[in-house]
Amino acid sequence: MTARTLVTGGFGAIGGRLVAHLARQGTPVRVGARRAAPAWAADVDTVQMDLEHPADWSRALDGVGAIVHLAALNDRDAKADPARARRVGVDGTAQLLEQAVRHGVGRFVFMSTAHVYGTPYTGRIDESTPTAPSSPYAETHLEAERLVERAHVDGALVGVRLRCSNGFGRPASPDAAIWQVVFNDLCRQAATTNALVLASPGLQHRNFIPFGEVAGAIAHVLDAPAEVLGDGLFNLGSPRSMRILDVAHLVRDRARAVLGTEPSLQVPAASGPVDDQPVDFVIDKLAATGAPLRGDLESEVDDLLRWCAREFGGVRA
Repeated sequence: MTARTLVTGGFGAIGGRLVAHLARQGTPVRVGARRAAPAWAADVDTVQMDLEHPADWSRALDGVGAIVHLAALNDRDAKADPARARRVGVDGTAQLLEQAVRHGVGRFVFMSTAHVYGTPYTGRIDESTPTAPSSPYAETHLEAERLVERAHVDGALVGVRLRCSNGFGRPASPDAAIWQVVFNDLCRQAATTNALVLASPGLQHRNFIPFGEVAGAIAHVLDAPAEVLGDGLFNLGSPRSMRILDVAHLVRDRARAVLGTEPSLQVPAASGPVDDQPVDFVIDKLAATGAPLRGDLESEVDDLLRWCAREFGGVRA
């Protein structure tokens, strides 16, 4: 019998895409979650797991050969309640790692964040760049990273840490907490109001990665030989970075092609210091392992536009 992969946070924006991706590959998947399975995941093997309140998770770990640990507070919730962010992100991760080792889990993939490098991160950034977390979200992710690193170095399991840039794309459900992400926000605006309204002049440079490629990269590191993964630390992003203003232009161009409309674009004038420093988010280390990182933003935008038009009632479905 093929060992299962346990995905914590499997009903979130990335988790939903990952669970579907692994299922298409034929990988047996189990989701550990605080809440009951939503309608779209009614057939998914689900077990109760609350990282904020560690318990005996033997049932969740039974027959599991690998874990993808996505469960954590988002940046807004972590800022609002740093103590809870620590309970979930650090203490919960420590308990999960300890029990994973005890149950003989061989691989542990932790989804971290590029924000461990500081905010905003600028210039050339690779895995050797010093970390400078400046928020509870980033701080707790870096602490959790170190727990995974320790288990990896000790040989307790193969621990992989993925420092993800700005993921975006179609979620599994409209109620996913993803609409603050600029690509998602603008695609929803384009599909529902035929207008794109930026909150800033949009000169900030960011690295964006489609959820589809995030899922593909996670699947890759789950299967890659341990010797290929080395120390297990990787930046996860796209080969190119771009300005927020360029994101808006891309969404407008794809809306014209996909929805047959051309949204208006409203860009406020700068009213103070401008964040316009370029960023080179280096993903060469992960790409060298064979991970599929194409940076195909257009396909993900097209998919997201169509999805928003269907789900929210668009200007043209």
